[in-house]
Amino acid sequence: MLIDSVGVKGYRLVRSEASPIDSRAVRRLGSKVTNWGLEHMKEYNVYPNREFVRQMWDRVMYNKNRPDEELYEEYLDDAMTQRNVADLHYALLRFNISNEHNGLVPGNGRVKLITASTLVLQGDRDLVVPPFTGEEIVAALGKARLVILPDSGHAPLIDCMDELVQNLEDFI
Repeated sequence: MLIDSVGVKGYRLVRSEASPIDSRAVRRLGSKVTNWGLEHMKEYNVYPNREFVRQMWDRVMYNKNRPDEELYEEYLDDAMTQRNVADLHYALLRFNISNEHNGLVPGNGRVKLITASTLVLQGDRDLVVPPFTGEEIVAALGKARLVILPDSGHAPLIDCMDELVQNLEDFI
């Protein structure tokens, strides 16, 4: 089961309206795009600012519902200890198990090794992983079922837990 998962081509660089950035432009810039992002994140060290993280999460991750305050504080505590943010973003941009170039790296074709039936759950209001990503995963895997979770963002465990559990039970 994949829940609002990164696609088979990794995390795509997107414009604010969630359309992919022209891969020719990314290819021209190549590693400069990735390196600028990593250096920028290291220089400004995004995660030590607790209020910034909360505001960012409120806008993009919890854009429908928020966890209760005690749980939210635990999540923030964990985020404040994370030290691999730049590495995570680097890995997500370079991940590509498709058969196609993703704009930064060629695909390694390993998607064909995934033969298990897969449930792909995707929030229709997800601003972190746009809904078209779920469609691309299903198309690439073949043996997959896509469920679009209505009125759910990137946190379906917060937005629609009952529907999420029901879909999982139906799939199993």
